[in-house]
Amino acid sequence: EEDKLKQLIAVVRMMWVDGTMDASEVALVKSFCSRLGYKEDQSAMMIEKISNMVLEESSDGEILAGL
Repeated sequence: EEDKLKQLIAVVRMMWVDGTMDASEVALVKSFCSRLGYKEDQSAMMIEKISNMVLEESSDGEILAGL
């Protein structure tokens, strides 16, 4: 489970590299979540939480602890 979350964090970080996450990037991350076995409502919550923490420049460990 931790490895899946680390992969998700990495993908979200990549999406925020340019300072924005557009609709196509959100769709891509949601698709990635689905492939990792997460339900759609769970994915949306996790993406939002991870995104907020990435923007706050939290470490992967802090993000994992916050999930």
